[in-house]
Amino acid sequence: MIRDEDETSEAEHGADRIDLSKLSVVVGQLGAFGGDEIERQLSILGIERPRISHDYERICRTVDHDRADVLLCDMTKNRARAQDLMRGIRNQEIGSNPFLVTIALTGPMTKDEINAMIDAGPDDVFMGGFTRDAFVRRVRDLAFHRRKFVAVSSYVGPTRRSAARPGRSSAEEFAVPNPVHSTGMGVDKDVLWQEIAVASMALNRRKLEADVAMIRALVSEIIPDYQVSISTDDTTRRVALLLTSIEAVHRRARRLGDDNLVSLCELAGSVVKDIKERPKPPNVRHLRAMPQLVVGFETALHALPHPTGTS
Repeated sequence: MIRDEDETSEAEHGADRIDLSKLSVVVGQLGAFGGDEIERQLSILGIERPRISHDYERICRTVDHDRADVLLCDMTKNRARAQDLMRGIRNQEIGSNPFLVTIALTGPMTKDEINAMIDAGPDDVFMGGFTRDAFVRRVRDLAFHRRKFVAVSSYVGPTRRSAARPGRSSAEEFAVPNPVHSTGMGVDKDVLWQEIAVASMALNRRKLEADVAMIRALVSEIIPDYQVSISTDDTTRRVALLLTSIEAVHRRARRLGDDNLVSLCELAGSVVKDIKERPKPPNVRHLRAMPQLVVGFETALHALPHPTGTS
């Protein structure tokens, strides 16, 4: 990130006022060693009783119960579980704060492993494990220079690209609540969580919009091949992705308590599962139903109330 002198000077001055001792920190060890040393180093910074656990379910409960500001998540022993944890937080499937500041602790990784980790949506990555100096430096930087978020069908989290891919428009970036800045600067916790609640409602809508757009695009790509009984690897992949997108909307609709959208997802899921299991010959009823289901998703999306203060 490029900043002018005034911005840099102001941020550096402000960073001196960030009170790290006020932060609520959860450490997900997930089978890794070093939790005692992390706790000792955090205590030197005045952070009282950081919650450190190897148990996945307990970590999930704690990030909400403690209204955590920061999650340190070790990925060295159980990378898949750590990624599930971070992705679940960002997708509003774990806890009530998808804007929790998350830091991955990891060692050497392959290119594919790095990409999978980034796709889970962490704010930052500590290569080579936790150190107190790195924690202080990175957390203070995140307090003032946290990246904006994007929400697309396959990803929710800090923006990673400086420009759109060739031939594609970039996803809209949006500012999110910053628990490190707010808590570190003494903002009342209840005020912060009211902000998080409003922003979470807005994120729900953004994510639904992205998923419905994906459903619309996939249906338009699948129908021509399905009509003439063409079954290629690309078609199979698109059908599987369509089912995944519908399931994502279904989970979100259940959390929102939207019974109409839940029923629509169940109907759409039944149609797509049948297409997946019996791609040939085409079912005429499915051919008629799929465009209608897209219209149903778009109608349900438009019927959702806009969160207060958003457009």
